[in-house]
Amino acid sequence: MKAISSGEELEETVLSILELLSNVRGYYVLLIYVKVDVRISIGKLGVKRFEKGYYVYIGSALGKGAVSLGGRIRRHVRKQKTKMWHIDYLLFNKNAIVKTVVAGVAGQKMECRITKRLKEVFHGQTPVVGFGASDCKDNCRSHLLYIKRAHSIVDMIIDLLLREFDGEIYVLRLR
Repeated sequence: MKAISSGEELEETVLSILELLSNVRGYYVLLIYVKVDVRISIGKLGVKRFEKGYYVYIGSALGKGAVSLGGRIRRHVRKQKTKMWHIDYLLFNKNAIVKTVVAGVAGQKMECRITKRLKEVFHGQTPVVGFGASDCKDNCRSHLLYIKRAHSIVDMIIDLLLREFDGEIYVLRLR
């Protein structure tokens, strides 16, 4: 495994991986760190409080181009964008940082199954009811989870996905 030390080299590597995923369908898990307690307006959900700490957001990307796995992740790691989805409002805030992305190849929506398993395994809390789940068919309360303990969370997510879900996975450690 190659160690990447400079920000520029990291950005080039991330962009090349996202390019590889530009026509791939699948799911993604964003590990987000909120640096301080904040109140953020989340579109129609209204103003919500986010405690300092770690959050995981689970989504699917089943199209091509901008709505492919690479396109969706590229959008989420970019700060400048039109706010369309609940996650856009959270990630636009300067105190919310995507630390790691774990992405998997799949031909169908997986976010509900993955959300349920991560909630069980990490005792995740639902910080905002309806967040990222407005079109959810499985009646998920949210596709965003608050995780109190972040120790080894990425390794545990990777392990769970490899054991319980088919397909290749990719890990992008951003910060």
